Amino acid sequence: HPVGSGYGSIETDVNSQYSIGDVASVTFWGGNPDNNYMTQSSYLTVDMNVNGSWNTILYDGDWETKMLWKRHGVDNNLITIEWSIIDGTQPGQYRITHSGYSKEAITGK
Repeated sequence: HPVGSGYGSIETDVNSQYSIGDVASVTFWGGNPDNNYMTQSSYLTVDMNVNGSWNTILYDGDWETKMLWKRHGVDNNLITIEWSIIDGTQPGQYRITHSGYSKEAITGK
């Protein structure tokens, strides 16, 4: 992540509204996915707000989601998460989250 931006900071945010057939996209500063393959969890979630609680509706293994990784400079990474909004998606408030692990460039820890 660049100086002044922490891991998980948003580089490019989502739009305020989407419709069926749109692709919601957000880009985070994150770690290299090779730092942890997240085999027991997920790199991403799509969550729906239901009565003030966030309920996860999609993970990285779902067809509607995609995660793209891009190296930025020597030790920075941009993680773009895309969510294809399909027929049957309920209107509402949603959020996209990203999880990952970082390593120090010099020590690798």
